[in-house]
Parts: sequence; structure tokens; C-alpha cells
Amino acid sequence: MGAEPPKRKFGKVAEASAAKTAASDGGKFGWVPSAELLNGRAAMFGFLLGLTTEVLSGHSIYTQVRVLERVNEPATHPASSGTPE
Repeated sequence: MGAEPPKRKFGKVAEASAAKTAASDGGKFGWVPSAELLNGRAAMFGFLLGLTTEVLSGHSIYTQVRVLERVNEPATHPASSGTPE
């Protein structure tokens, strides 16, 4: 005899359990070991890349992220204010 599943499951617990069961049936997406392995390797590569950039440039990872935020901000120029001079 195998272990019986719980008699009742409620809300998100049942949904999460069903998703994990469906993913473990063999797929490439969801909570499968291959996806988690790839995610971990990508995170390690990103961290290594950030540390390498820090060593080469002298700027901390925090400063690197702040620079990226400034690059993505919309530019404000005096000529674009819409008021004639």
C-alpha cells in the first residue's frame, strides 16, 4: 500500500501541488530540475559578470545598477519643454 494523499486540499496549496505534479510528469517548464539548474547557472553567471566588471572598472555592483537606471530614464532637454523662448 502506498501513502494516501491528504483528504482535502484548499486554495493555493492544491493549485501549487497540482502544478508541481504536472511539471514533474516530464516537461521543460515549471518546477522541474532542468529549469531550476538553468536558473541557478544564469544567476551565478550574472553575479560573476558583475564582480568582474567591478574589478575591471572600479565601480561597485550597486553603482553599475544605478548607472543602468539613469540610462533608461527619459531625457529632459530645455528645448523639449514645449514653451517658446
